[in-house]
Parts: sequence; C-alpha cells; structure tokens
Amino acid sequence: MLSVPLPAAELEALIGSDLDIASVNADGLCAVSGPSDALDALERTLAARDIEAPRVAIDIAAHSRMLDPILPEFRAFLDRLDLAPPEIPLRLQPQRRLDHPRRGHRPRLLGRAAAPLRALRRRHGDAGGAI
Repeated sequence: MLSVPLPAAELEALIGSDLDIASVNADGLCAVSGPSDALDALERTLAARDIEAPRVAIDIAAHSRMLDPILPEFRAFLDRLDLAPPEIPLRLQPQRRLDHPRRGHRPRLLGRAAAPLRALRRRHGDAGGAI
C-alpha cells in the first residue's frame, strides 16, 4: 500500500485499472492498494511529479479487490465463531453501540475486509474520522 497526499478525484486518474483507493483518510490523503508492480509504477509516476508517497507497512492489499479470492474462506471462519454480547460496551461510532453481535454483523465484518474505507464512510458517516 502507498500513502498518497492527493485528493481521491485526482488520484483516481493516476491509479489505472490494477490499483484501488483503499481509503480516503482526509481531503488530500489517500491510501492505494494493489499488486506490488502496479504500486511501484504509481510510486515512480508520483515521484516524477515530486509527490512523496511512502509505503504502508502491511503484508496484504487491504481494502482492495485482491482480497476477493479469500473472502469465502474468511466467511467460513466467521461462521465458526461463537459470538456473544460484549461484556464491555463497544462504541463503533458516536451515538451507536454494538449491543448484540448476532444481529447480522458477520456480513458487515466480511464486507469491511475488502471494501474501500471511503465507501464505508459514505454509508456510515464520517464518525469524526474513525470508521
């Protein structure tokens, strides 16, 4: 992954078809995820424009379509978990609590593994920058 100091709209024009915008962290800061060779090419393109885009130390292409092949196995893992209500209140967003995990949270956990975070922000609101 790369941390890129550009707005998403400007970055989308540069990433091509092999990369995904993994997250929109601020108006001018995004993370890009995908195959290493495509990330290398984007890094060179950005460097040629004097844009420093450091690598994010992560072993997987989080929040990208590269996770699609493992989602069935991840779902099977989630289905084997015996979920129980939390003993300590868990706040997901301001004014919202996870009261009981049996209310269909497995599909949401599954979807969050590969979904770009900006899509989650659109769906659930900014939540003060935390998702």
